Amino acid sequence: MKVWRICRQPFATTALDGVGGLYVGGRWHRRGRPIVYTASSAALAALEVLVHVDPLDAPDDLRLLTLELPDDLLIERAETAALPVRWLAVPAPDELALLGAEWLASRRTAALSVPSAVIPIERNLLLNPLHPAIAQVRITDDQPFSFDPRLLRDG
Repeated sequence: MKVWRICRQPFATTALDGVGGLYVGGRWHRRGRPIVYTASSAALAALEVLVHVDPLDAPDDLRLLTLELPDDLLIERAETAALPVRWLAVPAPDELALLGAEWLASRRTAALSVPSAVIPIERNLLLNPLHPAIAQVRITDDQPFSFDPRLLRDG
């Protein structure tokens, strides 16, 4: 299985360490826990970044990483129907971060499939860098990434 992640150049070599989660919380985790957010397509990875940056100030050192997960990697799935009614809200309800924190702490699986809040019929895959099976995940491609200027125009 392939998943994609966009990160800045200085963090490309450590993209599977989940260090960003130590400093910044997210929809599916609380600050202080390592976690790696990935997307089921390169396009979704781009949209997930775009909703968090000022389009006119998008970093110019972005990298698009392709990650290969082994076919036998156990993946837990958070079903949309089981999520809180307000799961799409911004900011996200605390229950989502609690769900992610419980999953991370349990180390049941190396990956958790969650619906994207940007495109709910698409999926993001969260990776637990502390799970032993994470050693089987490989970065198979690393290339420069920039947003098409038509996405970044003002007005």
